[in-house]
Amino acid sequence: ITEVFASRLRGRGGAGYPVADKWRAARSAAGERKIVVANLMGADPTSLGDRTLAEGNPHLIVEGALIAAAAVGASEAILAVRRDWTAAIERLKAAVADAEAAHLAGYLILGTDVSVQASVWEGSGAYVAGEETALIHALQGDRGMPLIRPPYPAERGLWDAPTVVHNAETLAHVAWILGHSAGEFAKVGPE
Repeated sequence: ITEVFASRLRGRGGAGYPVADKWRAARSAAGERKIVVANLMGADPTSLGDRTLAEGNPHLIVEGALIAAAAVGASEAILAVRRDWTAAIERLKAAVADAEAAHLAGYLILGTDVSVQASVWEGSGAYVAGEETALIHALQGDRGMPLIRPPYPAERGLWDAPTVVHNAETLAHVAWILGHSAGEFAKVGPE
């Protein structure tokens, strides 16, 4: 969390909320069950970048989701993908299987006390499902409608558990930051 904070990474899903702030809220939230959700459900034109990323480098998304889960103390990482993105689904499932085979996901990751089960969830591509609370409703099997906040998902989200929702690009940046450093990431800015 400290490294992501130092990078000044903001969510790429539209709101630009500081990633480290969301993680801190989820980490300190009450409850044993915590969840991370990768949101690949958006239907606006910019979400096609998430599709391209999922098809071209799904391991980066999976790695980012696993890092986020470890950071907030989550035991589940769900990659929520539009059902009609068949190539992305296939590649994300393969990336999850690769992570499990390399002991980077699953039970007692790399011999540590961290366990994170990763899975791919396929949902209908409704425009509104790109919004985090609508996606949470859809994941629960309900109608995907946004909720008024508070409470925020980091406090009470999917199945009333603290939930961190990020789009694919945000999670890909997390993996890059941890591989290269917050300082290197922070050097790149609006200029």
